[in-house]
Amino acid sequence: MHYAMRSKTVSGFTLIELSIVLVIIGLIIGSIVVGQDLIHAAQLRSLTTQYEKYRTATQTFINLYNCVPGDCANATDFFGQAPDDCRETYNVAPRTTTCNGNGDGYVGNPLCDQSGFMCDVVLTPIYQTSEPWTFWQQLSDAGLISGQYTGTGYCTTCPFNHQASINDHNVPDAGVNASGTAGVTYTVSPHLLWMVWSSPIGVNTFLLGHDQASDVDGNGITGGLIAADSLSIDTKIDDGNALTGTIRTRGATSVTCSDGSGNYTVQDSVTTCALDFINAF
Repeated sequence: MHYAMRSKTVSGFTLIELSIVLVIIGLIIGSIVVGQDLIHAAQLRSLTTQYEKYRTATQTFINLYNCVPGDCANATDFFGQAPDDCRETYNVAPRTTTCNGNGDGYVGNPLCDQSGFMCDVVLTPIYQTSEPWTFWQQLSDAGLISGQYTGTGYCTTCPFNHQASINDHNVPDAGVNASGTAGVTYTVSPHLLWMVWSSPIGVNTFLLGHDQASDVDGNGITGGLIAADSLSIDTKIDDGNALTGTIRTRGATSVTCSDGSGNYTVQDSVTTCALDFINAF
């Protein structure tokens, strides 16, 4: 007796089909990477836009009130007097009442050491410690920027200079996450923030950084952007040199974010830099 042999057909992907699947997967991954790059580029552009917005708001305030916000010697005539000459602790509720500056044209004290951010409150008059925070408060009071701010940064429990800068509380939140990983332990927010100050290298300077370290002290804000991102911003606005022009890396980050000749260390994707926009207004 003869039995017919039944052949079994094993179906599977052909090489062509596998190739098509791999191409599709590659396209998907590529589109995700490109999308992330586009989002990151848009975020960096938003930082330059914010800088220009704050410069314009400051100049508009100067034109309207004939004084620099924060430094304005008669600010309370326009916005009311805050209690205790803005020496309450940084965590008071945001408010519109403010304090007068000394009217010297500088936000903060231009004689203070850059590495120390601003002078210790024990050693300086009240106006020199409140001006960097009443600056943002008064811009907001005048309707020139969004948000509401406390007008004080005094912090008796903070180390270093006893000054605290908190996103969307007494300084603006930049809305963009800090990049890099070195030393980034956020107290309040992973977002970058804006501050303003004066030092011997440049008066009325905007600072872009983040609340690095495990405290809320302003002196801890020494990073936030990897060198490649810092270079991108510097090139769009200024000369692309970390040590010259109106945009420079701040304090200790000048050493870690550039090669000593002003070239950003773009190969370093870990170390974070802070940027000074000096003589901004």
